[in-house]
Amino acid sequence: IEEFDAVSDKVAVVHLSDSDGRSQQHQPLGTGKVPYKQFIRYLKDMDFKGPVVIEYMTEYETKLREDVNRLLAL
Repeated sequence: IEEFDAVSDKVAVVHLSDSDGRSQQHQPLGTGKVPYKQFIRYLKDMDFKGPVVIEYMTEYETKLREDVNRLLAL
């Protein structure tokens, strides 16, 4: 969040997914190390108006709808 805050005035689109911190990226939210709940709350608090894009690896695409609904509920 601190890193994003430093450049937030230049950000038009957020690309959100989780990562295990090693090689596995584009994982479903909550399966890695990204503090996505805090980050989404931060975006709401700062009144971010741009789109938030969620991208998962092909094997996780079935989780997209569920995760979008969870994000909307935050």
